[in-house]
This record gives sequence, structure tokens and C-alpha cells, in this order.
Amino acid sequence: MADIVNERGISDADILKDTGLQVSELRKRSTLIRYEQVLKMIENAISLYPEPGLGLLVGSRENITSWGLLGFVMMSAPDLKTSLEIGTKYLAAGPALVDIRCYPADNDYCIEAYTPMPLGSLLPFVVEEIFSSLYATFPVILGKPFMAKEIHLSYSEPSYSDKYDKTFNCPVYFDSPGNYFIVDSSFLSSPLVTANSVSAELCISLCEESLINNQYDIDIEYNIRRILVRTPNTFPSMEQVADELGMSIRSLRRYLVEKETSYQKILDDVRMEIAIQLLENSKVSLADIGERVGFSEYNNFRKAFKRWTGTSPTAFREGKT
Repeated sequence: MADIVNERGISDADILKDTGLQVSELRKRSTLIRYEQVLKMIENAISLYPEPGLGLLVGSRENITSWGLLGFVMMSAPDLKTSLEIGTKYLAAGPALVDIRCYPADNDYCIEAYTPMPLGSLLPFVVEEIFSSLYATFPVILGKPFMAKEIHLSYSEPSYSDKYDKTFNCPVYFDSPGNYFIVDSSFLSSPLVTANSVSAELCISLCEESLINNQYDIDIEYNIRRILVRTPNTFPSMEQVADELGMSIRSLRRYLVEKETSYQKILDDVRMEIAIQLLENSKVSLADIGERVGFSEYNNFRKAFKRWTGTSPTAFREGKT
């Protein structure tokens, strides 16, 4: 991103304004950039860049090696399905602005992007980047033309939607329940021209090591949020979350008490943040938003939202327009 905005005369110092980072730190591999610092950098870049759709441009200029070790292991896989499965697994090796999950959808295959933490107005940039990056990368590792069947986005249609048509060249639907990149399932068995079993074995061992090391570095509460936002309309129970974290429910409950929080509080926070993100960025109906965060009855959602925020969903949305 920094290189792209530099081309338009925007300096590294401009991008780093109010982040607490020094220009000398930006391009050092050893620099640890915090989640909120990345968001501020994106916010600065968007506000300074003279054209809309920066996320589409950044993603389309990426290649699979831009994803670091994860990219190398994905490109070494034997076929596209295996590559996506690897990406989904090892993306969890560290904090990320966006997570992905992949699953069959009728006769197609869905790559869903979801955000562990609320992004507000920065959501379009992040989704644009990941989806346009996939679009740029797939033809290279497949060694043949690639086209998605359709793309669904959880936010409203932006003023520059013509750039989506040029980038993706497939039907794009806005105000959807989630962010879905739909692929024809026939692509899944396609062999990768970049496949290398020796490299794959080495990279997987390094990713496994990173995954083990980061299990303890990443806050458990953050990982709980990651699990919850993965399937927002069917939230897992505390027992299911504890099982996925490799903890007993007693240990998880004790940890949360020590952090002066609870599973229910984290769940309510996640529900509230998903609802706010949809209210701020989309025209999805209030009833559908309620269902998206686990309420089959709108009245129950309205009462819960007012308890969380002090205002109703209707008043909140009107206040943001």
C-alpha cells in the first residue's frame, strides 16, 4: 500500500501520521505493527489518495509472495482446493484484519471474508483488497484464466462501483449478509503450476511452528471473537468454543473471570459490533440484521441493541445518515 500511494506523491510520513511509528520502522521486517496502527495507516492512505477504490488497486497489484510464508506454502500446494485449505488454517497463525473460511455452496465453492474486529468505514478497503488480491493471484498459480462466478458484499454500493466491474468482471451484489467470493467448483481440482512438494513440506513445518508459538501470544479473548464472528447467525456455545481452543470449559471460565469478563459479555460485544457495522455500511433491513446476529424476532433484537448502545437500531442508522 505504501509503495502505491508513494507513486502519487504521498510520503511515508503522511501515511504514518498519528500512528506512533517512525518512517525508519515502516519497511523493517522486524517492526511489529499493532492492529490499531494498521487501521490508522489505511485511514490516512484513503483520505490522502486522490482516487476512490484504493483497496481494489492495492489488492490487484499484489502477488502471492506478498502474503509472506503463507503465500509460499499456498503456491506450493498441489491444487487450488488444498491451497485454500492451507490458507484458511494458517491465516490463524497471527492477528489479521480479515479471516477467511471456505466451504461448498450448492454446486459452487464459497470463500467468505469476515473481520474478527469491527472496521467501520474501513471495511470496504479491507474486503476490496483481499478479493482483488485473490483475483490477481489465482490466474498466476493456476496458469490459466480465472473468473469468479459472483461476488457478494455486506456494505452498500459505493460511488465508484464501476471499478468493481472492471476488477472482477462478474456479477457483484451489495448489501448482502456477508462477504462471499463464489468460485465454480470445477476450479478446485485444477493443479497449480507453482506446485512443489518439497517446498510445501518445508513451508508447512514452518507454519505449524508459527501456529504453535502464536497460540500463546495471541490473546484468548481475541481468538474467542475470531470463532464467534465466523458464523454470526449461529453462534457456538461456550463449550464448543472451549473445545476449539483446546481448553476445558472450567479453564476458559476461570481465564475470563481473571480478565474480568465473561463469555456472554464477549458474545454480546460481537453481536453489537456486527450489527453496528451493518447499520453503518449497508442498507440491509433491520430484521435481517437482527437475524444476522442471532435474533429470530426483531423486537428481541431491538431491545438488545438498545441495552447495548442506549438507542434503537432505527435511531442509530438515522443518526449515521
